[in-house]
Formats: sequence, structure tokens, C-alpha cells
Amino acid sequence: MNFTTNLKKLVLSFVLILSFAQSRASHVMNLDLTYQWLHDSTYKIVVVIYVDCGAVPGIFSTMVDSTYPEITICNNGILVDTIRLSIDTAATRAGSTSRFCTLHGIDTSSCTSTSTGRLGVRKYVYSKIQIFPTSATPYSLYYSGSNSRGNNSGRASAITNIYAVSTEGSLATLNNSLGPNSSPVLNDMSNIATAIHHPFTYSPGAYDLDGDSLYFELFPAIQGIPGWGGCTTRFSTVHYNAGCTYDTPMITSTFSFDHATGDMSFNMSIIQRPLVTYKISEYRRGVLVGSTIRELCFLANDSMYNTPTLPRGIYDSSIAATLIDSTHLQVMDTTGAFSAYINPTDPDTSVNVKVTLLDAPTGATLTVTGDSTRHPHCVFNWNTTSVAPGMYVFHVNLKNDACPLYGQSNKTYYINVMDTAHSTAINAHHIANSLHIAPNPSSGRFTISGIATGVTTTFEVYDITGKRVLTDVANGTSPSQVLDLSNCANGVYIVKVLAAGLTSYQRILKQ
Repeated sequence: MNFTTNLKKLVLSFVLILSFAQSRASHVMNLDLTYQWLHDSTYKIVVVIYVDCGAVPGIFSTMVDSTYPEITICNNGILVDTIRLSIDTAATRAGSTSRFCTLHGIDTSSCTSTSTGRLGVRKYVYSKIQIFPTSATPYSLYYSGSNSRGNNSGRASAITNIYAVSTEGSLATLNNSLGPNSSPVLNDMSNIATAIHHPFTYSPGAYDLDGDSLYFELFPAIQGIPGWGGCTTRFSTVHYNAGCTYDTPMITSTFSFDHATGDMSFNMSIIQRPLVTYKISEYRRGVLVGSTIRELCFLANDSMYNTPTLPRGIYDSSIAATLIDSTHLQVMDTTGAFSAYINPTDPDTSVNVKVTLLDAPTGATLTVTGDSTRHPHCVFNWNTTSVAPGMYVFHVNLKNDACPLYGQSNKTYYINVMDTAHSTAINAHHIANSLHIAPNPSSGRFTISGIATGVTTTFEVYDITGKRVLTDVANGTSPSQVLDLSNCANGVYIVKVLAAGLTSYQRILKQ
């Protein structure tokens, strides 16, 4: 009797596994397709997938552990390669296994128990090293939902703002004609849930390792076409349900989106699980050098969840350096050792804040005392001896311990190392990098304030193709200047600022 029962269970499990492996797995909630430059012409292509731990989690986990995304690489419509990624075991194990904090060290989400009612999400990371043989524009990296073993990736059936379950699709582009490029670094996506009737701000926490300007836009979710191996059109877009579009993807009482930061603020008015798709474009000296798509699913439920807050951290004070504003610091190349102080806080004064240094200039350190308390204290130390003049950055992750939903944000801090030998250029360069442009976005007229008096400053405006559309000069008699782009098309423009032979760049948006 026991043998027969166990045999039936085994056969049923086999049938379930087989049926999932041969069909679309409709559990994918979040997806990133990115690339990282390693050296020479060598890149690392990465796909990060977050899956719903809901129905038959054990079977689905087995499937995603053993089937791998396939990426098609094209250049100007010509097939370069089709590659199969491998699971990055270390990164996958290090990933979040739940949207929720643990209770006494135990994961209480649906990743381990279906009785809690708390949605759990598992993170899977796939990657492969790839050589791009020549500098070209543009390379396109396509993920059409195809995986190994005939399995296709489908979006989670619980998504509420699109019609029917759809197949995943994603796209990244690389223009390495201006040099190597890496996709921007973004926040972890495991924790994007909120309560209805509560204001909430989601921040991708993006920063670019190459110092490129980033432009964010909401984008139609891509419907993949599994098995299509060529470089012709590989995608259509999904169909949104009534009341939702790609740029108003959720039912809310308030909604706003910041194209400069990707921050999205909203107040969801009903229980829902909307799909939101970002396109993030990178510009270098006015030229598009890459793009990537981030797809994520939000969860809006009733009051069973807290409303996560975003920790904050600014430059508070410094030694042997000058504070320009909350994130910009100025120091001379002859200064030597200097320090800057950051004291992170959280709007929710009952939570603790953990500080993690993500990257920093060579030789720089960040010392944290009182980490994972309500008032951590950070000291950034560096020495400008033998450091070339220029703009440097470091990035810090701030994460609170709110429960069940935590909040986190990535912060970028700038250090402008000035050339002592050129004092006039120093002042002009400092002011050029401290300019304020408002309003931004604008319908056409942009006012630039903070211009140096007594110094001639030239403004050159370029569109995304690199074409110069406007040149204007401030003769140093007024601290402000108006740039009028009323006769230009809507879109992103790069303002090149030249003062005393030095150059900086600002990004503006006409809409």
C-alpha cells in the first residue's frame, strides 16, 4: 500500500515537472538584463530574475535551477552570437529569498510556508563572459523568453495590469565606439511592496560606474517571442488592462515620475500587483552609449504591511575640504589628507540604519561607528597626494531594518579635486559644476543660476544624436542665464559648460 502510494506521488511529481518544463513558467515578477565591462573587449552579461514563491515552489525552483536564459547578440541587424547563460550559484545564494524580514531568524514568507499569506520572492542570477570583437554602434542584446530545455519564462499570473499571462522579453544596447561601457548599478528588487492608501516612493538607486548621465523613462513591457533566433523584430508589447498604460501603470490617487533619478512616487488606491517597466539610457558627452530595461512588479495590499521609508545621508561637515552642497565636496590636489562626515538618518526614527560602502576611489576609506543603529556616524578619509585633478565619486547603500518591509537607497557623493596651479580655472570649474538649472524638465526655457561673475562661461547644447542645437555665452556680468529651446523637439539634451578652458556637463529634459 505504501509502495503504491509513493509510486503515485512520484509519477504525479514527474508529470508536474515535465509539464512545467515544456511550457511557460508563469512565476517571473522582476527581471534585469545588464552587462559589465571586465577588460579589453571582454564583458560579463547578467540576467537577474526574481520569481514568485507561490504555487508549487519546489517544482519551479528545480526548473529555474536547471534551465538557463538564452541571449541573442546582434549588431546593426546582423547576428553576432547566440549564447546560453549559466546560473551564478554564489550570487544566487547571496540574493534575497523574501520580500520580508525574518521572524527570529526564520523566513516566514511563502518561500518556506504557504500558510503565512506573505508573498515570498527568490532571486536567481545567470551570467556568461562574452567578447565583443570590435567597437561598434550599436550592439543589441535580446532576451526573448527562451531558455534551455525548451522552457520559456512567463510573467507571474498574479500581475493585475496586463492582459493574460505573457512571455518575458528584454533588451539591452551597447555602443562601445567611445570606449568600454557598463550598465548602471541599481538597487536590489526583492522588496517593492506597500500598503494601499499610503504614500510611497520607489527609488532604483541608480549610479553609473563610468560617470555617464542617466535618463529614465517608463517603457512598454516587452512580449517575448521564444525560439525566434534572428535579428529582425523579436518583440511586441504587452496589452494593458483598462485604466492602465505603460506610463500610468497602476491605479493610484497620486502618481509622479522623475526622469532624472527614476524615483516614482505614488499612493495606490486598491489592492493590486502592477507591472512597471523602466528604460534606462546612458549618455556620454551627448552620445547614447548604452541602455537597459528593468522590469518589476509591485505588491499593494491592505494594512498587513508597513510603509517602507528611505534612509537619507548627506555631507554634514569636513576637515581640510570645502562643502559645496549636500553631496559635493571640493579639495585641492595639494591638500593631502582630508575627511568628510556623513550622519545617515531615516524618516522613521524607530528603525536602525545599516551603511555599506559600494565603491570608492583607490586609497579612500569609509569608517562607520554605530552601524545598524538609529544614528550611525560615517567618516570618509582620502589623501589627494598623487591624485590627478578631476571629479571623483563614491557610493553608499543605506538600508533600514523596518519589518516586515525594509527600505533602502543608494547615495552618490562627489569629490572635486582641484588643480592648484590654475586658480582661475579652479574657480570656473567649481562654479561650472555647481550650476543649478530650473525648471528641469521644462517646456522650453531653462534658467541657469550660479554662474561665475567676472568669468566668461560658454554653454553648448546637444541633442541625443550629438548635434549641437544651441550656443550661448555668459560674459560674467550676471549670475544667471536663460537657455531657450522652445523651437527644439521634446527630449533629452546635454549642456556642455566651458569655463577657463575646463568643461563640465549637465543634462536637461524638454517635454
